[in-house]
Amino acid sequence: MGESTNLICECGHEWREELYFDVERRWEGMGTDGLLANAPATCSVCGYKGVARGIIPDGDSQLKFYLKRENSLYFPRGGWKPSSSMGSSIILNPAKELNIHLYGEPSCETLDLGEIAYYLRRKVDNISVDLRDPFFDEDFPSNEDFMKKMAEAKIHDFSNPDFRPSSLELERPFMSEEVAYDGFKLLSASRELLGEDELNTQHIHLIFTNCYFGTWDEKDKRYHLRLSSYGFPSLISTTGIVEAPARPSEFYRMKRKRGEEPSEEQVNGKFLSHNDVRLTEALKGISMQAIFYHLTGEPFCVTPLCRLFNGHWQEEVLESQMDRPEFCSAHEKILENLNKKQ
Repeated sequence: MGESTNLICECGHEWREELYFDVERRWEGMGTDGLLANAPATCSVCGYKGVARGIIPDGDSQLKFYLKRENSLYFPRGGWKPSSSMGSSIILNPAKELNIHLYGEPSCETLDLGEIAYYLRRKVDNISVDLRDPFFDEDFPSNEDFMKKMAEAKIHDFSNPDFRPSSLELERPFMSEEVAYDGFKLLSASRELLGEDELNTQHIHLIFTNCYFGTWDEKDKRYHLRLSSYGFPSLISTTGIVEAPARPSEFYRMKRKRGEEPSEEQVNGKFLSHNDVRLTEALKGISMQAIFYHLTGEPFCVTPLCRLFNGHWQEEVLESQMDRPEFCSAHEKILENLNKKQ
């Protein structure tokens, strides 16, 4: 079966081409007949060649294919996720030399990129880490096409990913904390500002930003705020790590009872606040998720006390990032093997 369709790679690159695909039945689910389409594809940006997969929708929705590494559990926008047991067979794909670029976020007073850079150098062998000015800056050069993509990336309706205003106001590449963006579209637009000589697997771009971004969830049909979005480049939100994970249940009970939000001290420091002194320590682990994504295709771990755990509650984030040991035995071994190959 052949059809002209949209594709998106894990690195964030989107394009359109005619694919010839086969179809198999997987499961019954919301908005689908359980049919999964498979087609060989190659990303022209990151160079990855593999099997692109798409869920055949029920109705008039467009078919979109996602190109991902075979053993990656990370799959955007409601795509198929293999069982967590596949995590043990992650395929290492280390680059010979790695150049990690950290882009600062001056609005976060407690963010210490120098400390994060030092941490990454200790954890990963044979890398260089440099600190750069904020990526989304008023003086950053941009063009009309980029500003249009930024405007299109804005989330106007958290329950409708296809909503578009009648006219788009072009966006300069600096954002307000009051605006939320589609994480994958923001990542795609950001890639256009990277130099061609740094748009390859030897470079990892970690952009720290104070903007909000989210991803669409097909299960409950709405956007959810995220603290990170991994690809070329990777985005890490200093506000998202505070606002995206849910706070402890007692926080919400106290808020309902008192009519105002309790402080972190009132709930025994069980959640992060803006400019929290613990932010740099927590963001070390989030940075390592981006590194693991780049090298293995899988940023997350199912073990709650591993820095790669994808916590959805503030307490989970704090436990995974503050407690020791830093990594589960499986990811310690992966890191050890990775460093041997570097």
